[in-house]
Amino acid sequence: MFNHKTGRRAILVFSFLLLTVLGFSQVRISSPYSRYGVGLLRRGDYNIVLSSMGGISNAIQSPYYINFANPASYSGFDSTSFIFDAGVDTELTTMKSNDVSQQSMYGSLAHLLFGFPITRWCKMSMGVLPFSDVGYNIIQENHSENIGRTLTQYEGTGGINQAYLGSSFSVTKHLSLGFNLIYYFGTMNRFRKVYFPDSLSTYVNSNLENRIKVSDLSVNFGAQYKVPLKNDLSLIAGLTFALENKMHARREYIANTFQGGLGADEFFLDTVAYVPEEKGTILIPAFIGAGLVLEKQDHWLIGADFDFQNWEKFRIFDYPDSLENSFEIRVGGQYIPNKKSLNSYWRRMTFRAGARYTQLPLVFRKQQINEFGISFGFSLPLRRSKSTFNFGFEFGSRGTTAEDLVQENFIKFNFGITLYERWFIRKRYK
Repeated sequence: MFNHKTGRRAILVFSFLLLTVLGFSQVRISSPYSRYGVGLLRRGDYNIVLSSMGGISNAIQSPYYINFANPASYSGFDSTSFIFDAGVDTELTTMKSNDVSQQSMYGSLAHLLFGFPITRWCKMSMGVLPFSDVGYNIIQENHSENIGRTLTQYEGTGGINQAYLGSSFSVTKHLSLGFNLIYYFGTMNRFRKVYFPDSLSTYVNSNLENRIKVSDLSVNFGAQYKVPLKNDLSLIAGLTFALENKMHARREYIANTFQGGLGADEFFLDTVAYVPEEKGTILIPAFIGAGLVLEKQDHWLIGADFDFQNWEKFRIFDYPDSLENSFEIRVGGQYIPNKKSLNSYWRRMTFRAGARYTQLPLVFRKQQINEFGISFGFSLPLRRSKSTFNFGFEFGSRGTTAEDLVQENFIKFNFGITLYERWFIRKRYK
């Protein structure tokens, strides 16, 4: 039965996570590759537990944590439990090219999720988490015989978030189906400034600001089939998919000229173009994913996923962004030495590891931009409870230094808590 002590604990944990996030910058990422499309997707960061196993999620089903990636997994919730799951991401990135190298660090709320039963055959979940991140600041230098040096600065901030309400249904003893109704919201800010440091008397600097606000609903679907095997083993097959979605958006566009900048004060000169509000759409292409998991519940599991998305069809206000199709392969697992051990706390801990390879939808100078990560993690059980503190680490790289491109080496550290409480038990009095 839910009690005041548990409620205070949940509030304290949530407040701690919120204050931690507010202590960081609002920019959640620093990557030149977030300049394209809707930014870098956060598909593998739905849950610290899952991201510690390489991000496998299509066939994962558990009564102890929430798997937003496949809504059919909510059927795994216990019929008398309430689950609260929250986490914070931090990332240290080293960006390098053939000439320079620099570091950046950011932190953000990873997710805030709730899961609970409605009936024995219907379970629900809701929450808030990021969908994509935009964060970059790039300066390119060009030379011309007539003009001299030209410096172009590209800067971007923001991203898209998602709030969802999902449900799963146990169709048969082994088959579950589910859906997530998702509300996408957020603002992507992109700026471009052009400077003429060698021709100030002839040319004036120009500034272009483009803000796109997203606000729309979408639905994704999932299915899982669980087959009991001998020796308390289970095999779970999972499928996730989302149809092509045209998200409604509004764009504010302004172009002007100015003097100064690059360390000096800027002086506005003239407005060249201004569109206060333009309605349009952002076409997010269809997505499909599949996975398999072999597990011995409360002891170990291993799994693998494959995802594909047709980004060639991406359009933003009816314009393509030179994106290619993308795919991702993920493998991982977890191990619990003895979940019911009375003598050893360490044997009740959960240990996780995994790896992933992603072909991003970005191609520059005939170089496909790929991403690779190796992850580790563990959970610390709370005393006399099924709740856990969760910790995850990932070491990876994105991009390449070939053809004068940028390679990003990153270290991610994620931490959070999963509160598992009995809320729906009626007390009996003698």
